[in-house]
Formats: sequence, C-alpha cells, structure tokens
Amino acid sequence: MDNQTKQRTIGTGPACRAVRAGAVVTPLPNGGYVSGGRAYTHTLTTSRGTSYAVSREVMREIDCTRFEMLVERTAKADPGTA
Repeated sequence: MDNQTKQRTIGTGPACRAVRAGAVVTPLPNGGYVSGGRAYTHTLTTSRGTSYAVSREVMREIDCTRFEMLVERTAKADPGTA
C-alpha cells in the first residue's frame, strides 16, 4: 500500500470550512486513486499542515465554496452591484 492510500480522508463540511479558513487544495499526481468505491483526486492541506485526501464528490463542494467566497469578496469590493 502506497502513501496516498494511507492518507486520511475528509468530508464535505469540514473540507469547506477548512477552505474558508485558508486550506490549500492541490491535485494528486497521476490523477489520484480509487479506494472504497471513491475516486480521490486532490489533497487538502490545512494551515496547521495536516493533509487529507479529497474525493471527487467533496471536490465539487469545495469548488462551490470557492465560488461563494469569490462572490462574497466581489460584493464587499463593489457594494453598488449587490
């Protein structure tokens, strides 16, 4: 078993909160791996340095959270458009 499959996984809620707190998401090499019927495609690293494997499903929610953060930043920067 390689190091990737030993990595802890993270759920949708904690992953989205971590991204809002500044966690970094990076793609896994070679497109990731499959374990337990889920495809893990990214790694999330928290500000404390803990790393988690991120499934494709959780990554979709992280992308939504990133978009929401962009909308919030835009609304704060230009209050006349909201």
